[in-house]
Amino acid sequence: SQTAKDRRINNCRIVAFRSAKAAFFRGAKGDTRLRVNPKCLSKINSAVLWCSRPGCLGRRDACTTTYSWTGTKLVAALALTGLFVAGCARPLSTRLTLPDTHTLVRDQLVVHSEFPLPAHHRLLEELTARRVDLSQSLMLPVSDEPIHIYVFQTPGEFEAFMRLRHPSFPQRRAFFLETDTRLEVYAQWGDRVAEDLRHEVTHGYLHSVVPNLPLWLDEGLAEYFEVARGQNGVNGEHVALLVERLRTGGWRPELERLEALSPDVDMTQADYAEAWAWVHLLLASHPARRELLRDFLRDSRQHGSARPLSAGLHQLGGQPEEELVAHVERLSGVVAMPPPTGPSSATARRPL
Repeated sequence: SQTAKDRRINNCRIVAFRSAKAAFFRGAKGDTRLRVNPKCLSKINSAVLWCSRPGCLGRRDACTTTYSWTGTKLVAALALTGLFVAGCARPLSTRLTLPDTHTLVRDQLVVHSEFPLPAHHRLLEELTARRVDLSQSLMLPVSDEPIHIYVFQTPGEFEAFMRLRHPSFPQRRAFFLETDTRLEVYAQWGDRVAEDLRHEVTHGYLHSVVPNLPLWLDEGLAEYFEVARGQNGVNGEHVALLVERLRTGGWRPELERLEALSPDVDMTQADYAEAWAWVHLLLASHPARRELLRDFLRDSRQHGSARPLSAGLHQLGGQPEEELVAHVERLSGVVAMPPPTGPSSATARRPL
C-alpha cells in the first residue's frame, strides 16, 4: 500500500499534469531547466507551477529524480512521466533566458551576448555610424536612452527563447520591443544578422526620440536604413516585388491605406515594400518631399502627432501615386533585384 508520502507525491503529480502547456509557456519564475519536443506537448500537463496542495511541501532531497521543491514551488521533472526515455524531454541544451555573459557599450547601444564580440567589430561600427546617418537625414536629435541588444548565438537558442517568452510573436529572425522603460532588440547571430540589426536598431533610434510613429512609417524607415551604407537606401528585394506586382496588376500604391493600419496589425511583405517605397520617394526624389517628412517627424516629436503625410504630398501638387510607380520603375533599371523574400523582423509594442 502507498505511504502517506507516496500519496502526497502522486497528488502533486496529478496537479502538475493537469496544468500542462499553460504553465510551461508562461515561463514561471525560476526558469525550468527542461526542453520539450512540441510533438510531445499534448502528453505533458506541466513543467512549472505553483502547487496548491499542502502535501507538496517537502525537502529538496525527498525525491531526487522526480521533483525539486522550493517552498511551495514545484518543478515537475518530466522523467516521472517516462518522457525522458521517449525523447520528449531532455536536459536543457537551449537557453531559456536572455544572453548576458558579455556586455559591450557603444554610444547608445548596449550589446549582450553569451560569446565575446570585438569592441570594434565592423557591424558595431556600422550600427553606431547609422545613428549619425539617421539623425542627419531626418534632422532628428540623438538620444542617450540605452538600446539593449540581446544576441543569441544560434537560431535554436533564439527560437526556443521566443517560443517560451513570447509565444504569440510571428516567426522572425529578430525583434524590437518597446516598453515604458526600455528599448530592446532580440536577434540571432547568423548570415543576415547585419541586415536584421540595422533594421531593429533603427526602430530603437527612432523610438528613443519620436513617440507614436505610424506603423507604416516606422517600418518604412527601418526598411530604408536596414540597407548597407553606400546604397542610398535602395532595397532591391522590395523593388523586385513591387515591379512584379505592377506587371501582374496586383499593386497600386495607396498611402492613405497604409496610414489607416492599426499599430498591432501584422503587415504583409507587400506592405513593407510599399512603406519602404514611400520613404524612399520622400527622402531621395525632391528636397520639398524630404522637408515634408522632416516636418512630420518634428511635429510628432514636439506634439505627439502630425498631419498625415498623404495630405502634405497632395498639397505639394502632382499625382503622388503615379510618381511613386515611376520612381520604383526607375529604380528597377539601376539596381540588381534579388527574388523577394518574407519579412525577417518585427516590431512589438507590448510589455515584456
